[in-house]
Amino acid sequence: MIVAVALTAHAELVFEQSELELHPAVGDATAVGHFKYENKGDKTVAIKNVSTSCGCTAASAKNSAEPGEKGEVTATFTMGDRIGTQQKAIAVATDDAAHPTITLNLKVVIPQVLEVQPTLLYWQAGEAAKPKIISAKAGKDISIKKLDVSSSNPDFTTKVEQKSANEFQISVKPQQTTKAGAATLTIKPALADGKSKTLYATANVGAAPTSTTTQPASATGSPAETGQTTLAIAKLNKGKIDACALLTSKEIESVQSEPLKETKSSGQSGAGLATSQCYFALATAANSISLTVMQKGDGSDARDPKQFWKETFHSDKDKEKGRAGEDEKANAQEKIEGIGDEAFWLGNRVGGALYVLKGSNVVRISVGGAGDQAAKIDKSKKLAQVVLKRI
Repeated sequence: MIVAVALTAHAELVFEQSELELHPAVGDATAVGHFKYENKGDKTVAIKNVSTSCGCTAASAKNSAEPGEKGEVTATFTMGDRIGTQQKAIAVATDDAAHPTITLNLKVVIPQVLEVQPTLLYWQAGEAAKPKIISAKAGKDISIKKLDVSSSNPDFTTKVEQKSANEFQISVKPQQTTKAGAATLTIKPALADGKSKTLYATANVGAAPTSTTTQPASATGSPAETGQTTLAIAKLNKGKIDACALLTSKEIESVQSEPLKETKSSGQSGAGLATSQCYFALATAANSISLTVMQKGDGSDARDPKQFWKETFHSDKDKEKGRAGEDEKANAQEKIEGIGDEAFWLGNRVGGALYVLKGSNVVRISVGGAGDQAAKIDKSKKLAQVVLKRI
């Protein structure tokens, strides 16, 4: 008896590596990764689309791969002002029913030219207008001939002093602390090979507090023990949330490895929105945390924060700007899964912030300290998850 077996043609796009790690040199403008593949099936594979998780990364490939054909997906990462370790995803969409989407991961380790600590200087309203110091140290095997620092706001002056061969001290002084103000500090180290790298820090004078500085209600106890008190404090002032009551010292220490020193509260109303902000100051200033909660305002022009969210993250104009009402540019917005109704990370020249929409509230959280973008996103998510339970 003869049995006839029908063989079905199939496509099989196989990559040599699904993850690549690149180590660009100091001063490189881009880093390029080559994800090599081969069609090991007996049917042509159509590559319908190649997309990336960040506007900083561009990827391309041929439109198809014949049986036995080899090729590659080329991914180009643009350095810009980014620092530290960057991880980006590349999605390859094909007509292979068994594997319609293949995810590739590109890791770029950008060499540290200059370690700047802290990247945020903060003066409370009414605090003495005395200079505060930023330390700048050259990275490993990096030689810096000179360091130039400029301020975007003449109300903040800067002075640079070289402490050793590759260590500098930047003194920053506000002219006054009676009204709120901010400045972006542009830091440009001149390297021995003639190349340069631009880094940034921020100086900020807070607005006059709308309430007295308050330790979180459960600073010395667990949320379970003091949850009702915390919730009551958080929703004072005609139902408006007090950002300083949303995190405890213990919760902050679990993420930043040091306890809370003090909180500095401020708030404002405008454009139909009510905003409560808290600066959680830690003994190591660079590790401090900023938390903002945005709610619907009380006036006749009150509007739902969801409208702000739509304008910020779902309008073409704002996507091009890559910002949310502040100087958070340089990195395209990155969608973050697994928290709130929707969340985005907006990177900026000195770090970045996590924005989370939950119901009719918008939460923004920025975590200071060392670590790459992935680490800061992880820390911000952990704290945001705690905050969302209390609003």
